[in-house]
Amino acid sequence: MTIGADQGQARRTDPHTSQTAAARIRPHTARAALLLAHAGYPDGLTDEEACERARLSLASEYATRCSELMRAGLLADTPWTRPGGAGLPRQVRVITPAGMDLAYRLAAAK
Repeated sequence: MTIGADQGQARRTDPHTSQTAAARIRPHTARAALLLAHAGYPDGLTDEEACERARLSLASEYATRCSELMRAGLLADTPWTRPGGAGLPRQVRVITPAGMDLAYRLAAAK
């Protein structure tokens, strides 16, 4: 089952990027898992932290999936960083209201 605008999951008043993302994010995918991880931590996560909380492999393309969620307007950068596993600073991102709305819908579809 696709969570998408064609199924009424994104409002017509939502930004185009949110509607596009909603049409492409399916339950039980890495993007959905990462978005749901962010929904559980509204103060923000690094991509690496989201990956760990989503129980994805650190060898996966988690950073690419997080970037896609950000471009879709579902995640947003903050001015903060935290050290990642290698000790380097990592950008902290937060879930947006559109992302939280989609996360609720994804959780309900599980």
